[in-house]
Amino acid sequence: MSSVTINANATKNILCVDDEPNILHSLQRLFLAENYTVFIADSGQEGIALLEEQAIDIVVSDMRMPHMDGAAFLKIVAERWPDTKRVLLTGFADIDSVMLAINEGKIDYYLAKPWRNESMLNAIASLLRQKWLMDENRLLQNLLSKKNEELTVLNNHLEDKVEQRTYQLHKSYQELQATHEAAIQVLLSVQELHEGQYKGYCRSVAKHAKLLAQVLKCSEKELEVVYLGAMLHNLGKSGLSESIMFKPFLKLTPEEHKEYIQYPILGATALAAFPSLNEVANAILHHRERYDGLGYPNKLAGEAIPLASRILALAVDYNELQHGLLIPEKCHAKLALRYIIERAHRYDPHLLPLFVKIIQKLPDAQSALNERAYEPFCLTPGMVLSRDLVSKNGFVYLYKGHVLTAEIIEKLNALERQIVYVYQHPPAK
Repeated sequence: MSSVTINANATKNILCVDDEPNILHSLQRLFLAENYTVFIADSGQEGIALLEEQAIDIVVSDMRMPHMDGAAFLKIVAERWPDTKRVLLTGFADIDSVMLAINEGKIDYYLAKPWRNESMLNAIASLLRQKWLMDENRLLQNLLSKKNEELTVLNNHLEDKVEQRTYQLHKSYQELQATHEAAIQVLLSVQELHEGQYKGYCRSVAKHAKLLAQVLKCSEKELEVVYLGAMLHNLGKSGLSESIMFKPFLKLTPEEHKEYIQYPILGATALAAFPSLNEVANAILHHRERYDGLGYPNKLAGEAIPLASRILALAVDYNELQHGLLIPEKCHAKLALRYIIERAHRYDPHLLPLFVKIIQKLPDAQSALNERAYEPFCLTPGMVLSRDLVSKNGFVYLYKGHVLTAEIIEKLNALERQIVYVYQHPPAK
């Protein structure tokens, strides 16, 4: 029996398609320096002709090209050469084109122009590794499936080969799983890096979303999608400026609003390189949709919105209200719930009452019932802080449990406009 193996270190073929010669030359120089074999085409038609003649591992295509754009070209590649990995190059502003390429071209990776060479090379190396593992797994699966047919012509040594191949297959699957888990950790680290003064916010969203999913008796897979969707829902904000990222939604200017509402698309696109996270990406893409059809980015309504996204909508809004990210004032638990209930038309009518019951049973919500919010001029000596008093840049003025004096209240009145939370009935010492 002949044995076929895949050489992971063999020269790999990359096809670059762009109607701009300078872009093609830049990509060619970059990839040749890494010992890749590079083919170039200045149109989708020429790219298809090359694919018919050459075995191509990765296609890197521009979106905006005359006659045949990147989405149409990559759609043909996906249909005729599904094993060829597909990378899309375009500008951040071209969101509609990106969505078209995701849906029709089934792209594996998306990079914005101008790209960073390090990001481009990392993306290519990751895709080549994925392709090699898939090719190796396919080969091993084929060898195993032929075992029964070959038993009549093979000797006892065949069993040793099958065992070895089975071990290799298992090892390949383990590597794929390790790659998946490592990718998630990297994505989580990137997002947490941008949380700043709101550190722990995404974990709080994930906690509340998972509790609701558990009440709904979601499967283990669905729970994972909800949890990871909550942890990564702000991934698309990494590309926004901090002035927009941490500004209350209702205070955004029209231009800021236009940029801000793209973040679910950017977050979902960032996960396009990881097929195992497709459902998570879909949950993130639609978590800003509203049950009444007035959300974004696609104005989906009712149960056309994925269940995971409907769960995230409640958990995200509840936590954003408490962090001052939705409206200018930070709301305690009771006020945040009231805000959501008063806008019930935005949420799934089956999920909303369940979510309210879950939150009301949590210790933080119980303590909020004994809490009042005041501006400094309404404070009186003897009041006890129910929360740390923190400035906008994260500096702690006073800690929870501090008893206010007339002198402290006078100083608070001289500071920036600040909401102060105190106990209605101070806890017994």
